[in-house]
Amino acid sequence: MRFIVISLLFLSFVTLGCDIDGYHSLGYFPSRLSAEQEVLKLILSKYDEIDKGYYKVAYQFPEAGKELKYAIWYGKDVHELGIENDIYSGMICTWKNVDESVLKVLVSEKKGIQKARISKSLIHPDWGNCPY
Repeated sequence: MRFIVISLLFLSFVTLGCDIDGYHSLGYFPSRLSAEQEVLKLILSKYDEIDKGYYKVAYQFPEAGKELKYAIWYGKDVHELGIENDIYSGMICTWKNVDESVLKVLVSEKKGIQKARISKSLIHPDWGNCPY
């Protein structure tokens, strides 16, 4: 019994709120929007701590009867925000010119990445129409 409890505690630690293979995991959310909003808030709160390279945050949510695992990437040095819909496969969409002020707008609007997708005057999709 003690082994089971310790195993469950370890599993919880590994899957919730920790780093896994370069990704910071935020765990499970009830919706895509709530997950994206929390990821954007986390990126903004860690903004001063982010160095070169990409800060990647993974999250899970249900959609159409499936459990999906996505990640949002942020490259502070290149001012780039990206979305990954298949962990370890790379970004499927990127938006340029995303600095701290843009992150603040995205967080305050409370629309997750949707604000990035629809606001061409704010940040510009790198690859035309995003399939996300």
